[in-house]
Amino acid sequence: MTLIDGQLIREHVKQECQKYKSIFQASQKEVAIIRFEASENASNELGARYEAARISAEQKVAIFNAIGITPNYIVLSPNIAVEQFDGIVQSINEDGKVTAAIVQYPIPAKFTSSIGMLEPQKDIDIVRRQSNNFFESCATAEGIARIVESYAQRDSNVAVVGGGGFVGNGVIQYLEASRISCFCLEDGDDLTSNSRS
Repeated sequence: MTLIDGQLIREHVKQECQKYKSIFQASQKEVAIIRFEASENASNELGARYEAARISAEQKVAIFNAIGITPNYIVLSPNIAVEQFDGIVQSINEDGKVTAAIVQYPIPAKFTSSIGMLEPQKDIDIVRRQSNNFFESCATAEGIARIVESYAQRDSNVAVVGGGGFVGNGVIQYLEASRISCFCLEDGDDLTSNSRS
């Protein structure tokens, strides 16, 4: 079994990006990061997912700041009107300074169709579920898969925890396209079984 040190990789990537910091700063480009807060009646499980989204979004804000790209961090109440959210998406589409947008999941169901309004070339996480000129799957999934790919061999069998989710499914698709076998583990699966060894 190969253990991958995520902290080490993160620091390496940050150092590599420092080479381009002055270029990023000179471009004055922005990245929009949109996150919803949990509703007051959200279940504990859903509340935990929104909390994970908060942590993830704040890490992205810190990384973009560190490499010289201005993050426009937008935190929204689940109670805003669909028309208001549509207006935010449209303003991102029309703003030439915004080079990319990340919509942090989960989002309230009433906003699902609004996501389809996001311009494909700005949708770096493929939340619209359609590939663009840069990515086939979400950037997070592709980043994870590329790291795994550098450690795995063609005959490897990789466990993807949460492989049924948006990011996990993208990881599986990317790795299988590179001829790396995957199997999916979900909450409640029997990890003591030898059937997947």
